[in-house]
Amino acid sequence: MNTINIKFFTPVEVAELLGVKVQTLSVWRCNGRYPELRWHKFGRRIRYSEDDIYSFINSTLVITGAEL
Repeated sequence: MNTINIKFFTPVEVAELLGVKVQTLSVWRCNGRYPELRWHKFGRRIRYSEDDIYSFINSTLVITGAEL
């Protein structure tokens, strides 16, 4: 039997990780500002998967300085 181990984070945890307010995440969800920051709804609970969070962070990184 295959087991899927996906870690999910609450909006409070994601807001802290990204350095934004929980209300900001709510606004982003409602207006679709960052569609690459996917979220999942389990009943009334909103959760973000670890993979989606890190994909979002990597997609928004800006590299400055010397060319690689």
